[in-house]
Amino acid sequence: MALRKFTSKEIGNNIRKIRVELRQTQEEFGKEAGGYSQDTVAKWESGQVPHAMTLKRIADMAHRPVDSLFGEKKDLGGDLDGALAELRRASERVKVIAGKGRKKPRR
Repeated sequence: MALRKFTSKEIGNNIRKIRVELRQTQEEFGKEAGGYSQDTVAKWESGQVPHAMTLKRIADMAHRPVDSLFGEKKDLGGDLDGALAELRRASERVKVIAGKGRKKPRR
């Protein structure tokens, strides 16, 4: 069974922004993210989404939450229920990208 490769330009752009903020070459960034090659980092930046654990490492390198890689931050206005709901949605997005979940219809 072939592995599915998910693509997302937004995630790729966010990975590139993090690498540039860290002032690292693609080669340096790949090594720190888990021993990946420059070629692999270039693929991520062009839209191929890395494994969920790699996304976590990249977010940790930037001292950001993983969901920041998925797009714009939402202002939850101090609403705990809203924050928990947003956390569940972000968790589901990671599972879908990692191929370990299925997208559920919105309610």
